[in-house]
Amino acid sequence: MLTCHVAPTSARPPKERDVPRELDMARAAVESLVRQVATLNRAQQAAAADAARAAAAAQQRSDEAAAAAAALRADTDALRAGLAEAREGAAREAEELRRRLEQQLAAHRAAVDDALQSVAREARAEAGGARADLAAASAAGLRQLEGWARGEMLAVTGKLKHVVASCAAQQEQARLQFDALQQQWEGASAAVDALKAEGRRLKRHLARMERRAEELQQLADAASASDAALQQCRGEAADARAAASQASARAELSAAASGRQVGALEEALEAQRRDIATLAEHVGSCLAAAALGDKGPPPSVSYLSSLLAPPPAERHALGGGRPGTAWDERLSDFDAFVSKLRKRLLASDTAAARLKLAARSPGLSPVR
Repeated sequence: MLTCHVAPTSARPPKERDVPRELDMARAAVESLVRQVATLNRAQQAAAADAARAAAAAQQRSDEAAAAAAALRADTDALRAGLAEAREGAAREAEELRRRLEQQLAAHRAAVDDALQSVAREARAEAGGARADLAAASAAGLRQLEGWARGEMLAVTGKLKHVVASCAAQQEQARLQFDALQQQWEGASAAVDALKAEGRRLKRHLARMERRAEELQQLADAASASDAALQQCRGEAADARAAASQASARAELSAAASGRQVGALEEALEAQRRDIATLAEHVGSCLAAAALGDKGPPPSVSYLSSLLAPPPAERHALGGGRPGTAWDERLSDFDAFVSKLRKRLLASDTAAARLKLAARSPGLSPVR
C-alpha cells in the first residue's frame, strides 16, 4: 500500500522532497490496485463456479432419490408377485393332500370291510359243517346203540370216545381258526392304527402348511411395511427436492448479492481508475516541475502543473534558490490526495474479503 506522510511546515523546517521515491510509491500503489482488480475477478469467477457446483449437487441428490424410489417400488412389486404365487401353490398342495387322504381312507375302509365279511362267512360255514358232522355221528351212534343194545356196549363206548376225540380236535381246529381270525382282526386294527398315524402325519403337515401360510402373511405384512417405507422415501425425496429448491434459491440470492457487490466494486474500481488517472496527471506535473527546475513552467503545461507552479509573488524566491512555501502547499495537497486514495484502497480490500467469504459460503446470507 502507498504510505506517504508529510509533516506540516509548522512542525519542522521545510526541506527538499524526494520526488523519485514518491513516484516509486505511486507506482507500487498502482500495481497493488491492479492486483486487487485481478483478485476481485478471480473471486467473482469462484463464486459463479460454486453456484454451478451447488446446483449440480442438488440435481444429483434429486436423481439419486428418484432412483432409490424406483428400486424400492420394483422390490415391492416382486414381493407381491411372490406372495400371490406362494398362496396359490399352498392352496393347490393342500387340496391335493386332502383328496389323496380321502381316497386312501376310503380304500382302506373298503378293504377292512371285505376282510371282515370274508372271515365271518368262513367262520359260519365251518361252524355249520361241524354241526352237521356232529349230528350225523350222533345219529349213527344212537342207531348202533339201538341195534346192538347191550352186547355192543363196549364197542359203542370206544366209538363214542373216538367221536369225542374227533369233536375235541374239531373244537381245537375251530379255536385255531378263531385265533387266526383274531390275528387278522389285530392286523386290520394295526392297519387302522397306521391309517390313524397317517392321518396324524397329514394333520401335522397341514399344521406346517398353516405355519407356512402365517409366514406368507408375515411376508404380506412386510410388503405393506415396504409400501409404508416407499411412501416415507417419497416424502424424503420431496423434502430433498424442496431443500434443493431452497438451496438453489439461496444460491440465486447469493449470486444476485454477489452481482450487486461486484457492481459496487466495479464502480469503486472505476472511481479508483479515475483517481489513478488524476494521480498520473499529478505525477506528470511533478515530473514536469522537476525537469523544469528553476526555469518555471512553460505556457503549455496542464491545469495540474499550473496548480503545482508557485504563485507569481514567490517565483523570485524559487529563482533565488530559496525553498518556498508554494511547493510545500502543493505537496501537502498531493499528500492529502494520496491519503484519500489509500482510504479507498482499504475499503476495496474489505469489500474483496467479504466477496471471498460469500463465495466460499453460498448457503449463508449475502453480505450487505
